[in-house]
Amino acid sequence: MGLISDIDTANVGIMARLGKVFGIIDRVETFQGDIVDSTTKSFRKGINEYISALNDATNTKLELANALIGDHDSLRNEVAMPIFSRCYATAMKTLIEMVNDETPLEKKTARAAMFELRRLMATAGTVETLDATTVSIGSTAAASGNTGTGTVVVSAEADNKNHSTMASYPTCRTETLRFKCIKDATSKGIVKGGELFSINGKQPFSNIDHRWPGGSGNVGTYAATSELLQDGQSAGRNILRNSGFENFDQSVKNPGWAIGAGSANTNILPNTSTPAHGTNSLQFRSDGSTNLFIRQQIDSRTGSGTLGTVDVDGLYVLSFLIKQTNTSSSAGALTVGLMQQDGTAVTDSTTTIAHGDISGSYTQKTFTFRAGGAGLVLPDDLYFGIRQSTAFTSGTYLTIDRLVFTRMIPTAPGGVHCAIVPGATDFVVDDEFTVAVTNNGEGLFEKYLDKCFDTYRMGIFLPNATSSERIDDALVT
Repeated sequence: MGLISDIDTANVGIMARLGKVFGIIDRVETFQGDIVDSTTKSFRKGINEYISALNDATNTKLELANALIGDHDSLRNEVAMPIFSRCYATAMKTLIEMVNDETPLEKKTARAAMFELRRLMATAGTVETLDATTVSIGSTAAASGNTGTGTVVVSAEADNKNHSTMASYPTCRTETLRFKCIKDATSKGIVKGGELFSINGKQPFSNIDHRWPGGSGNVGTYAATSELLQDGQSAGRNILRNSGFENFDQSVKNPGWAIGAGSANTNILPNTSTPAHGTNSLQFRSDGSTNLFIRQQIDSRTGSGTLGTVDVDGLYVLSFLIKQTNTSSSAGALTVGLMQQDGTAVTDSTTTIAHGDISGSYTQKTFTFRAGGAGLVLPDDLYFGIRQSTAFTSGTYLTIDRLVFTRMIPTAPGGVHCAIVPGATDFVVDDEFTVAVTNNGEGLFEKYLDKCFDTYRMGIFLPNATSSERIDDALVT
């Protein structure tokens, strides 16, 4: 016998036991809804018996049923509270003691037990998996009256280090996230592109409330990621230096950047005539053969580096405006993101844009990724690069502006991440964006692990799979 070998065995397995406890909770949740709204044997049915007809006062005796009317949310919660309390205590003790019997825990806490159980399930001969939920992110919707032309980026991508079996965290809340600009560059201390936004989701509820889980609530106030702020080491702040390409020195080199291939003021130079924002932008003038390349070293005090840092497996977003002019290119691809010094792309940490996907007017490109990819590897000397991985047709001018690169903002340890990135026109007060997040709630074990142990705020999840899961949700019965 063992915790993993008997994980779903009746009467002895940890998941078999938790499944029965979760089944009680599931039944009570059904009762919380039915007792008020069911068409039979419910408060609604009882109240209706005291009403002969709508708008008819001759035989209506609602005053007799005062005790049945109103505050049904509290009623639903009160009837469930003593049962939930017993179930939560039982689930907690079962988790901690059964895991501790298998592997003595340094601290007998739900966090320590979940961490160890995840390890045991993930390292079993065959990974033990739960049924996964599916999380989808809708398109970013800009309010019709917006002035700013930037956007909001939201990602549900799970980390690779501890949760490589899952595409997204199973506790991401179903809600519409709202991003509203509350201070712009007309306010003291606010830079262009770094306008302040409030981020709010749906109201959250406690695990006693029948409306649980609700949403993210008030996530906080965060600045958009401005290219004018640099050396970022925290979520939402631009990591790069001079990534708006406003500054060029006397030799027409771009401070903060080194040229890996190409020549300053010949095929890598400022564009002052048609920047997307400000007075300058970066321009690559293709000769048909040279893979033009500039780079900036991460976590470096050199003249071509940034003090900004990148963590393995951190969730990042990059955004920039780009157009191609002068000649319509019939070949070429541009790669942007994390690289080695020679321009070799870091696995799963760059985006590549084909020539046909770059138009003659500025368009915004965004890309999210986990730094270092599934292999969790970053080179010792790490660079952010812009490189023509395939040379563009001779005479093609690629113009790039308002490049930003930042770690994304978490709504919660088990929630989605987001970032606000600028476009050609700055945001102003009352600009607003919405993004719909949908969790299909398919995984019952995932749901009730969250309800009992608050995995949403813990950020520790057991392995799951979208099909052929090893531990059946039918155990929740």
